[in-house]
Amino acid sequence: MNTELLLLVLVGGVPVILSYMWYGWWSDSSFSFEDIQGGLVEWKLSAWYVSVLLVVLSYIYMLIEFVANPLTDAQKNILYPSYMLFLSSASQYTLYTTVDLVNARKSNMLLVNLLLVALGALGFLITAIISENALLIVATSWVLFHHLAIDAGYWYYSFDPGRSILY
Repeated sequence: MNTELLLLVLVGGVPVILSYMWYGWWSDSSFSFEDIQGGLVEWKLSAWYVSVLLVVLSYIYMLIEFVANPLTDAQKNILYPSYMLFLSSASQYTLYTTVDLVNARKSNMLLVNLLLVALGALGFLITAIISENALLIVATSWVLFHHLAIDAGYWYYSFDPGRSILY
């Protein structure tokens, strides 16, 4: 069992969860999901929810596989920094989104943040390819696709903080 990785994910996951909880429950009540949903409306919003569910399931499967199975030094050298990058960047998403909403303009830092999350996910995929575990490759591919194409691609493109209901 890869105890170091499990601890890294558990400790690193706390700020991610707290940042989403802060946005959802503890932030100024003038913020809402509609402010951040961008072009995710109607069927696109439903598809996004399905994708998020697949990401969560994939993430759980990835964690089980990466923690339960032995990793080579090469895998550890890719995977551990990838988790650190992924989790530290994911915990900052709501901060950059909130700043953009308050400033009523989309920042490049938000895009950089989303791309760093995707870069972390790329490390997951590379580690899965090294393992030659087909289901793990599929799971990590979906996590990468969601964070790169859907979040950093479509969502960022369609996000318009100037049209927020705050203004």
